[in-house]
Amino acid sequence: MLGAGVVLLASALWWVGLVSFWPGHKPYIGGSTDGSVLNLVIGYNGLGRILGHQGSHRGHGGYGGGSGITRLFGAQLGGQISWLLPLCVLVLIAVALAALHQVRSGQLLEPARRAGWFLWGGWLVLVGLVLSCAQKGFHPYYTTELAPALAAVTAAGVVAMWRHYRQPGGYHWMLLPAAVTLSVGWAWVLVSRDTSWYGWLRYAVVAVGALAVVLLVAGRVFRTGALSTGMCRVAGVLSGLALLLAPGVWSSAAGFSSGGGAMAQAGPPGRAWGGAPARWPGAMAGDLTAQQRAIVAYAQANSGGRPITLAVEGGAMAAQAYLIHSDAAVVGMGGFSGADPAPTVATLAQWVQRGQLRFVLLSSPRRDGHGGFGMVSQAAVSAQRTQWVRQHCASVSAPELAGRAGVFYDCQAG
Repeated sequence: MLGAGVVLLASALWWVGLVSFWPGHKPYIGGSTDGSVLNLVIGYNGLGRILGHQGSHRGHGGYGGGSGITRLFGAQLGGQISWLLPLCVLVLIAVALAALHQVRSGQLLEPARRAGWFLWGGWLVLVGLVLSCAQKGFHPYYTTELAPALAAVTAAGVVAMWRHYRQPGGYHWMLLPAAVTLSVGWAWVLVSRDTSWYGWLRYAVVAVGALAVVLLVAGRVFRTGALSTGMCRVAGVLSGLALLLAPGVWSSAAGFSSGGGAMAQAGPPGRAWGGAPARWPGAMAGDLTAQQRAIVAYAQANSGGRPITLAVEGGAMAAQAYLIHSDAAVVGMGGFSGADPAPTVATLAQWVQRGQLRFVLLSSPRRDGHGGFGMVSQAAVSAQRTQWVRQHCASVSAPELAGRAGVFYDCQAG
């Protein structure tokens, strides 16, 4: 364990250490409050996402619904990860009760099996609680951290329940049909939340699950002969299908979808984003609008070979269309969302004075109706840059440059 811990720290922190201790001037670390990579790792992308203290210039709360023990089962996250969570809860409760009985009787599991249950069960419980209680900066794809443990606990639990089902006597055989019933019922609830998207799936799951449960019970009633053996085998196959049909369809649909991007989600478009458009606010932009093409063309034609063709206030999110769909040298001021103090007003002034930059676009905040990460507090952070541009640059009033993309400024007009 100590050796694994050393390897983990070395492989995960080498870049952090290199950036932190590199001498001389370094680029501003986007997303941090002080330009420090440790602030980004521990603060904004670390404890800040769990405790909610992310710094004054970050105002977004994420798209995972309100924090609490039911978050993973809620409208925004239920279809992302919770399909087999009720089954896993049942498995872990059964394992805990069995372990308690074994402790009292002095017959413990062999160490390897104990370690497996502690590893995967602990992973599932710990990560599930952290994700449930995280206060800010939550995104639906974070739930993939549960996937390995969810798969392991499900697989081990189903195998254990199948073995108990095949053993004569006792009442433990009822765990398997109970697990199938519980999972099928929860799948019905999840799919029913939006029947316009693969709504037929709930009927298919219930049909397969009901047949599986009937055969499981019948297999125990007729415990001898080829008929019983055949029913048990068919029931086992149908049980697996009932458990995996709904999450399999949702996962496959998400995998073959072209709109997932970096913020991939399963299920109906917009479900995990609380009703927002299917493509999250910072998703890949479409082609340039007529006004945006005019802005780029004007800046390229009149920049005089300056190294920076256009600077856009609002960060990469505001500049994304120009960055993706043009070959111009475009700078998104403010880091990712416009909230970073980079460039500073002094740096911006130097660019203009040294002839490195002529044109600046002050984009309109919340132009898409949904804002973006940091947009709520963007004005407080970028106000100095915006004020400097308005005081030292002249707006270009050409008709083809007017529109929703923002106000176009010429900082060399004089």
